[in-house]
Amino acid sequence: MPTSVFNGWIGYDATSLQAGLYFILLPLLATFPYGDSYFTDITEGYINNLLIRHDKMKYLLIKFFVLFLSGAVTIILPLVISLLCTMSLLPSIVPEQSTLTFGIWESDLWADIFINHPYVYTLRFLILIFIFSGLMAVLALTVSFYTDNKYI
Repeated sequence: MPTSVFNGWIGYDATSLQAGLYFILLPLLATFPYGDSYFTDITEGYINNLLIRHDKMKYLLIKFFVLFLSGAVTIILPLVISLLCTMSLLPSIVPEQSTLTFGIWESDLWADIFINHPYVYTLRFLILIFIFSGLMAVLALTVSFYTDNKYI
């Protein structure tokens, strides 16, 4: 069976070094854009200026929300670009289980959706990565409450 959109984009390709490194480094990549902002706000005294004008709870909720979005978008954007580029170059051949080229077995998560509606499966997969990446970025902010080192 020829390579199709569903086994050619980086989000599915489990055999290449690039995809493997991308998903191994995902937690680190999600925390880079904004992970140390709370610690920086405290050490530079910027938080004192903010707390004069706003409630601390409101500040923290906005900080968590922005961090969640920045971490999730940082990870999901390259995957969406890879998917769109792959969609423009490769055909959208419906996955066939008997070819054993897709690596999705009957016991896997959403396997029936992958066989019947592969684009719905891909969208769900992207949503799952979006949520996971955002939570990893929020975890970095949570750790910054308990540490005295910026890089931890």
